[in-house]
Amino acid sequence: AAFLFAGCGGDKVVAVVNGENITADEVNTRLEQIAAMYGYDLESQESKERIGQLEQQVMEYLIEEKVILQSAREKNISVSDDAIAVEMKKIKEQLQDEDKYQEFLEARKFTEDNLKSFIANQLMLDQLIDEVTREITTSDRDPKAYYEEFKSEFYQPEKIKARINNLRRQIEIT
Repeated sequence: AAFLFAGCGGDKVVAVVNGENITADEVNTRLEQIAAMYGYDLESQESKERIGQLEQQVMEYLIEEKVILQSAREKNISVSDDAIAVEMKKIKEQLQDEDKYQEFLEARKFTEDNLKSFIANQLMLDQLIDEVTREITTSDRDPKAYYEEFKSEFYQPEKIKARINNLRRQIEIT
């Protein structure tokens, strides 16, 4: 696939997040993985017309991911190789044999290392969420009564109006 960052070379740094680099290769790899996951054909005319937008979304995702993982590391959250191995074993058991496992990886444009990294990131994210939400408690207060009491804080007419106008324009176009 011909991507905007393709001519940059895999090592070219396209963003730096608190000292951590994001390379063109990372953007291209993640773009291919997301396309495979959602069934996008990156060679289609529509995709070629939107490639810049898709790359921008992937860049934003990678930046958010780096910030979240940095936050997890700041809280001394880490994932053991054993925890990753347990998750890998679960996936392989679900797929039943090595051929299906390889098909799974290929269909998603993942290498085994990509999958391990993905699992590690997800496990770190789960731990971070647990850490951050540990002290949060919920009340038995009626949500409708809360809404009625603070209704003005939920009302945003400009955004609603803009979204309605945007939706109308989209309907007119199609």
